[in-house]
Amino acid sequence: MQDKLNKPNNIQLFTFFSVFWAFSTLIHQLVWLEWSHYNIPMGWMVTLFCILHIGTLGKHKTFFILAVVSSMFWYLLRQPFSVNHLFYEALMSIFISIVLVFYYLKNKFSTQTITLESYFVTNAFPILRVGIILLYFFVVLHKLNYDFFKTEISCGAILFENLLNNLQLTKLNFIDNFYNNNHILIAQFSIYSALIAEAIIPLLLLFKRSRKLGLILAMIFHFLLGLEGLMAIISFTGMMFTYLSVFWPVKTVSAVINNLLPYKNKLKIGFIAFISLLALAYITKHIGTLMRLVNAVWIIYSIFIILIFIRFSKGENSGNNISFRPKTSIYWIFPILICINGFSPYLGLKTQTVFSMFSNLKTENGSNNHFFIPNELQLFNYQKEIVVITETNMQELTGTDAWNNTKNYKYVLFEFIRKLNSINDGHVNFQVNNKSYYVKKENGEIIESNIDLKQSVILKRLFLFRPIYDDVNLCQQ
Repeated sequence: MQDKLNKPNNIQLFTFFSVFWAFSTLIHQLVWLEWSHYNIPMGWMVTLFCILHIGTLGKHKTFFILAVVSSMFWYLLRQPFSVNHLFYEALMSIFISIVLVFYYLKNKFSTQTITLESYFVTNAFPILRVGIILLYFFVVLHKLNYDFFKTEISCGAILFENLLNNLQLTKLNFIDNFYNNNHILIAQFSIYSALIAEAIIPLLLLFKRSRKLGLILAMIFHFLLGLEGLMAIISFTGMMFTYLSVFWPVKTVSAVINNLLPYKNKLKIGFIAFISLLALAYITKHIGTLMRLVNAVWIIYSIFIILIFIRFSKGENSGNNISFRPKTSIYWIFPILICINGFSPYLGLKTQTVFSMFSNLKTENGSNNHFFIPNELQLFNYQKEIVVITETNMQELTGTDAWNNTKNYKYVLFEFIRKLNSINDGHVNFQVNNKSYYVKKENGEIIESNIDLKQSVILKRLFLFRPIYDDVNLCQQ
């Protein structure tokens, strides 16, 4: 039994995934540099262990373990102010850390010895596969709303236009003229093509015979999406490449590793050169150059991964036999948590970090814009408590929504109270469901108030709500 569990291929699968994971996590760290600006030790630790693990080409699994555990604490430290895919990464870092802990407990109290690599492949891989299928499910589900299909505000149309501009294709007269003359048609194409791709990919990944096509389509789709130019999307693409790697056929992974081994020294030198250039750009405070370097390396990395998959999966028409069921049933709690998180906006809970990125979804104020999910599904009132500011001198409450460059938005009460607690001085009069409230603060202390500003420490970490627009839900990350 022990020999069956400890398959040699599991070492390669584990190493392959761990290097993928370390690289995408390093990209996350480079896109969001607050850990370096504020000199946060946990952020430095994540970055260092990822660099060491990639630099040794996954030879020392200790670096991976340290990187995962430190990333878990780093992601938790940053909650709830996180983008959608980094919240997913937080869930996965917690999951992987628990798998590692359970492995060591199992080996300590069991007479049967199993390698870390084999335990990870037979327990973590199935849940990682289920997780990415569920992520696609919610991405598609949230986009099935009326506003996503409105060409003038749809995130699908906006991202496609940004992609054309970022690639400077609109500077070519014939493309610019064609785009201007067929603007609505092109916007509709971008909306439907993105939605169809995100719906088809998980279906292709589920089945053995279509898995190879699904992987190629997924990697090309996310690569093209990353060309939009937003660094957050590049970070997201890196994450998707990582979790798609658990669908790669065993023979393909083995072929890639065996064929790249003769070039390992050159790969190490290239990576050291990349890190050295990053360090130089950071030390000399050329952050723009640093980001352009990350962008360039991401493009090279993405094209390289797509090409080696196509090259070394050649002939594997039927894909590989993979499992969606972990050996240890308790790990199913994580797909359940993913589902609860994804359904949160429809239940009346949080509206941010629910995998609704670029979806135009609106669920606040007792009505949603979804095609078929009923408003009556909302069991909680958080989204129904809309704040209407009647008078204030707190400039922090009247700022501009940077993404849509507009001031015409409101808060839900939970988010409004969080904002009030961060303001030191000023007063505000506001209404919630036709009830009037006021708050006056001086030097961070509440001088006058007729509303309780206390919030649960746990809920403050779990909940985050998006800005609310009056008529439609504009494109938001």
